[in-house]
Amino acid sequence: MKVVLVSDFLYSEIPGGAESNDDILKGLLEDRKHDVLHKKTNSFNELLASEEVNADIYIISNFYFISEEAKTFLSDKKYIIIEHDYKFLSTRNPAEHRDCIAPSDKIIHQDFYKGAVKVLVQSQLQLNIFNKNINLNNLENFSGNLWAERALEHLDALSHTNKNGRAAILDDDSWVKGKNASIQFCDRYQIAYDLIPKQEYFNFLTSLSRYSLYVFFPQTPETLSRVTLEAKMMNLSVITNEFTGAYHEDFYSLSGKGLIKKMWDKRDDILDIIEEQLKDGE
Repeated sequence: MKVVLVSDFLYSEIPGGAESNDDILKGLLEDRKHDVLHKKTNSFNELLASEEVNADIYIISNFYFISEEAKTFLSDKKYIIIEHDYKFLSTRNPAEHRDCIAPSDKIIHQDFYKGAVKVLVQSQLQLNIFNKNINLNNLENFSGNLWAERALEHLDALSHTNKNGRAAILDDDSWVKGKNASIQFCDRYQIAYDLIPKQEYFNFLTSLSRYSLYVFFPQTPETLSRVTLEAKMMNLSVITNEFTGAYHEDFYSLSGKGLIKKMWDKRDDILDIIEEQLKDGE
């Protein structure tokens, strides 16, 4: 089948969680012999009149830059939205509203969400916040995210690393990641900690694997939190808050090989969901 994957940025530009997920998804679809064209949102906006963007199904990842023309183009097409945050708000931050419920005049993209054959979210937390704000009958909790084979193999190897008895805190100055709240927690309970700087992905995992505890207190709802799950896959204990999407999932009780196996299975699960939508149109 011909698949067009649309996202605001490519992994080669911004190696974030959403971009990593998109890159892995493209490879998985190609492994199943689907023809995948991956376009940045801005490029997709410009190519609407081109035969190049005709497809059996469109997969829409982050779409902050999507044009009204693109949404109109997709309105009679089959498309799946893979939602990495909360783009029904221009700020993408539902926590700025009481109980994460935004005033109706703040809700955007409502028809675009409703027109999708599926809107995949990553956790029950994210699904609940969507349900508080938009009445959708096409929401599905994918309950997880995607990791590359190499990453899962690396996490498995690091799960045996000897632990140093200290806590790790992500050294991220973005207020949403809650570094200061994590530091205050460790100071209050006299937990020895280190700040782990951003670095190349595999080096970061190796650094994190040496710690006994990961402390993470996000200040806005994290749809899942890949790092939290990576810490658990490497057999770290985790202290977090209810803004961490993974915390609300059934698999959160797992760690080490059990959690790695669960995330490995997600690679097939997402393909099954997409291919089910393709078959529905045959």
